[in-house]
Amino acid sequence: EIASHTRRLEALERRGRALRAEIGRKVEELAQEESRTLRDVSAFQEEETAARLELEKAEESALELKSRADAAGNEGTRELFEQCGAAHAVVELKRQYAKSREAKRAARNATAKDLRAQIEQLRAQLARYAEALEEDLAQGREKVAKRARDGLSYEEAFKETSNFIVRHLRGKPE
Repeated sequence: EIASHTRRLEALERRGRALRAEIGRKVEELAQEESRTLRDVSAFQEEETAARLELEKAEESALELKSRADAAGNEGTRELFEQCGAAHAVVELKRQYAKSREAKRAARNATAKDLRAQIEQLRAQLARYAEALEEDLAQGREKVAKRARDGLSYEEAFKETSNFIVRHLRGKPE
């Protein structure tokens, strides 16, 4: 009976180690994915910053061309008005690019937060499982200890009874 309880305890410990290893691998994979996503966030942030700087320069250039075109009025050359229109188109394009970088950064940031939440959930699950496993192991060890104490008390009682019978029957025939 003690051997049976001991085998169950060993099986429980093996399952616990296997589950901890599996959850650990999942946490590691999610952490790697989170790290990769955070690197993407950083890259998109840099691209967004560069795009904003380019946008500011393009807006300044467009404002300058617009003021020159406004100053020239109807007497301005067609080339000046075309440059002004092109500058406004470049500004709009750079604005859209900066917004797209911002949107991608925000999406990656949200993904990273989601991954972090999944990691925390897995760690909480692991903590709950470890606590339950420790309770089960403690109960199993207590059963083994109780059975061992019971076995020792039976052995002691058997030994005392055997000694009593041997002493009582010593020197008597049959």
